[in-house]
Amino acid sequence: MRVLADAHIPGIAAGLERIGCEPALVEGLQIDRERILSSRAEALLVRTLTRVDRSLLQGSAIRFVGAPTAGTDHLCLADLDALGIGWAHAPGCNAPEVIAHVLAALHELAVPLDGRTRVGIVGLGHVGWGLAGALDALGVAWLGADPLRPDRANAAGLQALLGCQVVSLHASLLDGGEHSAAGLVDEDFARGFSGRVLVNTARAGLVRPGALRILLERGVEVVQDVWCSEPAPSDEECELLEAMQLPTPHIAGYGAAAKQRGTQMVLQGLARWLEAAGGPSGGTSGGASGAAGGNWTVAQDHRGLPAAPAAEESWTPQQIERIGKVLDLRTYSREFRWIVLDADSDSDLDGAKKSTAVEALRRQAAERDGVPPI
Repeated sequence: MRVLADAHIPGIAAGLERIGCEPALVEGLQIDRERILSSRAEALLVRTLTRVDRSLLQGSAIRFVGAPTAGTDHLCLADLDALGIGWAHAPGCNAPEVIAHVLAALHELAVPLDGRTRVGIVGLGHVGWGLAGALDALGVAWLGADPLRPDRANAAGLQALLGCQVVSLHASLLDGGEHSAAGLVDEDFARGFSGRVLVNTARAGLVRPGALRILLERGVEVVQDVWCSEPAPSDEECELLEAMQLPTPHIAGYGAAAKQRGTQMVLQGLARWLEAAGGPSGGTSGGASGAAGGNWTVAQDHRGLPAAPAAEESWTPQQIERIGKVLDLRTYSREFRWIVLDADSDSDLDGAKKSTAVEALRRQAAERDGVPPI
């Protein structure tokens, strides 16, 4: 099977060859409908910068789509299912790095990571549940809210988190669905929150702009790593960014180890889909209708999470201090501010060049190595 893949997915060529596929590598920004049709590929592997929907794939030979990413916001799963196209992604691949970012940020803000602090966790999936385990190891109390996992969440829901000193967001956006979390943190929550810190390393759309403005006006310390406009935030976001305590350019979970995990997980998903379809040369060729039924997201192999989060021994105050020094969030926040705010008067960093500068900062951040094994 020929697989059209983003050339910047780490180790993808060798990985595809190991499972009997023929890799066809291309720059991510060059993946478009014309390229897909001319490639004669039956599978497509993309990063988050490629939007995959019906308009991109309909009438092509693509039977499988994979993304080595924790999220699927760039994949229209409804379209893939309707077209009979199998798909896979890599939920939780960057969980250790995101957890490290959250704990390093709290350490930077001098939040006591002990029994004096209670943390509210919104979203108890791979990252949120892992954060709960880390907090248990540190002796920090926590409450959870997650409509998709009521067995793990506090029965009082989101309102129970208003009294926590810290609220950390780890929910999927699910925009427009039955359990949509878009605008979950609204103006009422912002007015009622009596805590000190709001952390958002999940999705910018979880917090309404009006709510964010209220929180900042009330003196809440905001740690934000995600933006509606990326890589460079919009003018509206920049107005709010200026008042944030630790704004960063989407670098939580952005590291070499996380990327390698993502590659391994999506290759695993592709291999299992191929097995169901009869191997790299099996199945029906030449159209999406030949896809094996269902999807093979690796999430299927991670449904049985433990009944209680594991208290990881690697998370100690000493580890958090070391991680904080390596991640150096204050420096990245300062450089990010300069690029998107202070450099406005510098014509060399206008428009696309500003986005390029942010991407360069992200690549620099990806080279950090300070996350303990989980």
